[in-house]
Amino acid sequence: MAQHSTAQQEPCSIPCNLCGSTAVSLLANRSRSGKPLRTVICVRCGLVWSDPLPHNPRRFYEDDYRVSYKGTYSPKPKHILRAGNVAMSHYRRINRFLSEPRVILDVGTGGGEFAYLLQSLGHDVRGIDPNKGYAEYSIREYGLNVLSGFVQDVMLPKE
Repeated sequence: MAQHSTAQQEPCSIPCNLCGSTAVSLLANRSRSGKPLRTVICVRCGLVWSDPLPHNPRRFYEDDYRVSYKGTYSPKPKHILRAGNVAMSHYRRINRFLSEPRVILDVGTGGGEFAYLLQSLGHDVRGIDPNKGYAEYSIREYGLNVLSGFVQDVMLPKE
């Protein structure tokens, strides 16, 4: 477990999503763009989060996340290239587990590059991504079976 005992413990408004602890240390008071954003780390398990949440997470990830983070509602060519390289890297790490076709759930499909790679290798891939623009892109451009939504809201078969 992570130990972060050198920093002074701070109060927090949201318990840790991983371990439930409310013991945190302050990491930063500003975002990478310099705007006010309080970032804390759980002293018990090391999970990092913004406290309090700066926005409604559901609405943010559905509509605003990619625009805020990447400046676009659907992927630009440079994002597709980068994601394709990441997809290949992921595949190299897990290919030994994929010797025969499998049903694969890709949570956080994004633009669909990893799911498309697996699908093109014969796997039955289903994806889910909360961002509408990226989910729509992966369906339109790669013909993927992707739901736009949150994994918590989808009824999935046990297997």
